[in-house]
Amino acid sequence: MFAGAKHITCYLLLFTAAGIFVNCSNSQTKVSEETRRETLEEKVATRRELRDSQPKPSDRFKGKLSQAELKQYVSNAPAMVFDTKFGKPFDKINFDKVIAYDYDGDEEQFNSVVNENGNFIQIIEKQQALNKTQIEFLVNKILTSTSTYGAVTAACFNPHMGLVFYKGTERVFVVDICLGCNYLASDIAIPAMESHQRQYEDITITDRGFSKKGKSKIMQLAKELNFFYGE
Repeated sequence: MFAGAKHITCYLLLFTAAGIFVNCSNSQTKVSEETRRETLEEKVATRRELRDSQPKPSDRFKGKLSQAELKQYVSNAPAMVFDTKFGKPFDKINFDKVIAYDYDGDEEQFNSVVNENGNFIQIIEKQQALNKTQIEFLVNKILTSTSTYGAVTAACFNPHMGLVFYKGTERVFVVDICLGCNYLASDIAIPAMESHQRQYEDITITDRGFSKKGKSKIMQLAKELNFFYGE
């Protein structure tokens, strides 16, 4: 075989090998994402089965944090001063602490960490005050970042994570997150959630659901807090 043919053969082998590598890499990424989604769904299902297996509804409240414990924790959490510029709507919200709550919510009775009477719900399992770095990550990298959103949502809401912003002991912003249903609910609108729109015939559809990147960031924070979504 002449020299030129050897070079051509080598290039073809390299090109083919590179193609195989890219295909394998893409396949592994896809499998990883599907596995992560299936794992989350299995965890939620297991948690729900455990909840539903309890003989009496009141058993659901056993071992959970009391109103007194929750209120005392808010009082004891340190206040902070932020130099960071926050995105909307947090540029207009005066807060000095954020506390995260882990709970097994449902859309029928416990669809927010705070109930309609302004009290904490009775099924909160964990609470954790965020440090300054975590707060800045939560606000600027998750809640107000357009990259967090852009996917569809499910027609349900069974949250497992709540985040409350405080000024002293006063609640000034509440947000609840459901990764299974793929969206959050807040008591003040977050403009970034409206940033992904598409047209279907004469209807404008807004995709407020979490993107893959958005879910990953939420799970990263939950893992730091040792919460259910980070397990």
